[in-house]
Amino acid sequence: MASIQQDLPTDPPLMTKVGLPYVGRIGVYKKGEANILFVLEKLRKIWPNADYSHLTLVGHSNGGDIAMYFAKQHADLVSKVVTLDNLRVPFVLSKTLKILSFRSRDPRFPTDAGVLPTPQQAKADGIDVVATKFQHTWMSDRGPDFAKERIQATLDKFLGDDNVSDLAPADTDHLIVSNTDTVFH
Repeated sequence: MASIQQDLPTDPPLMTKVGLPYVGRIGVYKKGEANILFVLEKLRKIWPNADYSHLTLVGHSNGGDIAMYFAKQHADLVSKVVTLDNLRVPFVLSKTLKILSFRSRDPRFPTDAGVLPTPQQAKADGIDVVATKFQHTWMSDRGPDFAKERIQATLDKFLGDDNVSDLAPADTDHLIVSNTDTVFH
């Protein structure tokens, strides 16, 4: 498992124009894509025998958008995507990609039109959309324990019995790749 910190404190604020989901954000998505590819290259050197063609990507908010964007660009590498209230990038519609998406009920963070599949599309492609009563920020490591426990239980079922997750903040004291000189913009 690898955890990629996609944003830096020095990054400019994310911008959005209603009705234009990629305006102001395509650079962020491409940077996220490059970051994932960079980490995969480093991991291949450390663990050359691991399976890098069946990735499971998980992301909250903008991280979920980056995961969905990456899955669309690299369908040959990604087999599962889990989003926690991604708001901008439309779901990949594919019978071969398994998607689980937790949705908040937070009026401060509305999902752009066209992001979520219709109920018919979700059923046809096996996409699981979980409506929660959680706030948007509760789906991150800043959320209350009861929200994290519910998310973990659902995630465990989605991943299957042999892939029980260990949902917890990433251990940033023991970084595998920590080359801060390589920043993709």
